[in-house]
Amino acid sequence: MGAVVFAQGENNNWLFGGGGGLNFNTTPTEYTEGSAMQHSTFGVCAVSDKCGNLLFYSDGNTVWNKEHLIIENGQNLKGSRSGAQTVVSTRIPKSEIYILFTLQNQDRSGMLHYSLLDMQAENGKGLVIEKNVIVEDNLTEGMVLIEGDGTNLWLLVHDRNSDRFFSYSITENGINTNPVISAVGPMLDSNVNFLSEMNVNQQNDMVTNLFRRAVNLYEFNKLNGTLKYKNKFSGGQGLYAVCFSPNGRFLYTYETNQDNSRFVDLVQFDLLASNIDSSKVVLQARGFDGGILGIQRGPDGKIYINNELGPYISIIHNPDAKGLDANFELQAIFAPSNNLLAGALQNLVVVADSPLAELESPFPKDTILCTTSQLTLDATTDNATYLWSDGTTSAIKEIDQNGQYWLERNVENCLLIRDTISVSFSQNQGIELGEDIISCNETSSILGLTSTHDNYLWSTGRTDPTIEVFESGLYWLETSNGTCSFRDTIEVQFITNQQELFVEDITVCDESPVVLESRIAGIQYNWSTTETTASIQVTESGMYTLELLTEEGCLISDTVTVTIENLNLDLGGDDILCPDDSIHLSSTINGDYLWSDGTIDESITITEPGQYWLEVETLNCLYT
Repeated sequence: MGAVVFAQGENNNWLFGGGGGLNFNTTPTEYTEGSAMQHSTFGVCAVSDKCGNLLFYSDGNTVWNKEHLIIENGQNLKGSRSGAQTVVSTRIPKSEIYILFTLQNQDRSGMLHYSLLDMQAENGKGLVIEKNVIVEDNLTEGMVLIEGDGTNLWLLVHDRNSDRFFSYSITENGINTNPVISAVGPMLDSNVNFLSEMNVNQQNDMVTNLFRRAVNLYEFNKLNGTLKYKNKFSGGQGLYAVCFSPNGRFLYTYETNQDNSRFVDLVQFDLLASNIDSSKVVLQARGFDGGILGIQRGPDGKIYINNELGPYISIIHNPDAKGLDANFELQAIFAPSNNLLAGALQNLVVVADSPLAELESPFPKDTILCTTSQLTLDATTDNATYLWSDGTTSAIKEIDQNGQYWLERNVENCLLIRDTISVSFSQNQGIELGEDIISCNETSSILGLTSTHDNYLWSTGRTDPTIEVFESGLYWLETSNGTCSFRDTIEVQFITNQQELFVEDITVCDESPVVLESRIAGIQYNWSTTETTASIQVTESGMYTLELLTEEGCLISDTVTVTIENLNLDLGGDDILCPDDSIHLSSTINGDYLWSDGTIDESITITEPGQYWLEVETLNCLYT
């Protein structure tokens, strides 16, 4: 099973107009004061680091740091306090530089700009290093960030007087100002539509755009940034309040109460229903005096709502539950500043290279382990503490029993990641073809198993449980049971009593002793000479037999013929040749002849005085 992130802190601090905010680093979530945004403002975005420490926040016109001081060069941004989603920010992937997007409201040009922030500059107080770079104009007030393929993000906006969405890719190289354009869904062709607000589900594959007092749903492809129009339903009469449940099934918004237009109803729609309009459930009737200006998912999985006139923040505690089981609480958090009418809630921060991207699961996939030995799970992570499902706290766990195991890693005391694995050990103990086989005086051997398996494959290509082999060699068998496979190898040797102990018969040309020894080692030797040593010396021609007992218990017998040649080549003594006389020279040895005059016959006739020699080669012996 994959990793589940319980805490990523980029959205752990929300700040509002009127000086208030929410702190999600505590349980339960606390209302805080101290925000420099004492004025009324609709669009807000507060950025924290992965551990939930506040870095900066903005209303679209000004950006403040964690000390609630204006960042150097952080004024006169070209956003709007009165726009629905006129500001959002993220960290550029693989960088410490943040990009802040600002969007002008419906009363102005709808121009989109970005500025770059270095939050390590000025001793950590931050510096706007580039400001108000134009990207696009003539846009509506809706603007959200969407997770991409893990290496990028998408900034999504909508064109005025058209059906076009613009998706801008944000990578480690910054923003690509050439957007992916999707012309889908209704036309935005009147000023009131420019007040639209977007929301993205947590799965990053569905977008809603609330305008013309109707909810429009779009499928989003996070790999290429394109949108596909899905459907539309008439529920939802607010301009700024729409939000997906964490599981993406339900959508929350509000409708004007029919009895009194000052009060509105909080409603839930089931997006899996065959008729979404008919799935509406009223969670709170006449609950909000003046309307809802902000509704957003918190990092704790709950949904938070601010009332235009009331001094409380409301909470949907179980937003993934259907109907009243969602557990709506109207007066959940007291907001004493009583100035939330000033705007919407957090425009969510999304990061591409989150800590999770660098912390892959230390576990293999859920699997049947095809072994009876222990499984070692090593979750060693820098700056982390560990808690296993059995309560142990080491980084390494040895698993030897079936079951489901989970591990929580607390990284840098701020990121809690739970990984889970289901382990099943195979009941099969593997396979063994047995000890290597040495067969004496046999011509074949049967190989196989006593256990039963689903499939068999031998090195010979056969697929039977057993095979008969006739030649010495290595043989392997691979079996499978479900997802598990096993392999074993066996060596087979066939040894017969006719095996050659000697390389070849031996012929020597002198009377030196001949050493006889076997080319195969044994543990017992019996020679025809009655000797019992590993080697013997012989001085006479003849046939010699060795009977050898091998270490494997095989009795082998072989005979070698020894020929000792001791021939005497003698042409006689020197002689005197008279004029007109001749001498006949010859030998009785059988073999190949070569005389000094080049003759190859067995004899020659000498008519001239001189020195004569003869070479005779016989049985590999050379006589002169």
